[in-house]
Amino acid sequence: MFRTCAWTTVLGLASLAVCSAKAAEPCASTRLFSACKGSCGSPGTLFRWSNRPCLTGGPDLSEPLVTDRPDFTEASSTVGQGVAQIEMGYTYVYDDDGTTTTKTHVYPETLLRYGMLRNWLELRVGWTYLNQSEGLIDTSGGSDLYLGFKLGLTPQDGPRPEMALIPQMFVPTGDRD
Repeated sequence: MFRTCAWTTVLGLASLAVCSAKAAEPCASTRLFSACKGSCGSPGTLFRWSNRPCLTGGPDLSEPLVTDRPDFTEASSTVGQGVAQIEMGYTYVYDDDGTTTTKTHVYPETLLRYGMLRNWLELRVGWTYLNQSEGLIDTSGGSDLYLGFKLGLTPQDGPRPEMALIPQMFVPTGDRD
């Protein structure tokens, strides 16, 4: 089921586009932009840069998977309401400063991302295991439990960036070392 979304350009020419039926309000805009980008539906972000209702931002499940690979830069998009995504990684670090050699293995760098309540809200739970050898001393154990949320704040709108906020914390559940 589709609905028709109308918008008007600055020149006053009327145009039509097909958007998703999820929209709760008409897709009308009198902005400079003459295209109805994204789908008219539940908002994918908490805020919008402009009053274009068809620009919802947030996750696009028809596009390739966007990950927050553990210990790399976080993506600015959420996974979407009702979507669970498990990400894992492995990091090896070798450091030899001439006096001490340190080898570190970090795995599985697990991050569970679950979209809840709205497309712009994501629960995040992470855990990892560390094995480190520094000279003749070996240390290993589980990390503290990572808990957080990702809030999709704004969609990409021309030069205005897509943004997200990630409040997070660690719960002291890891091994002593």
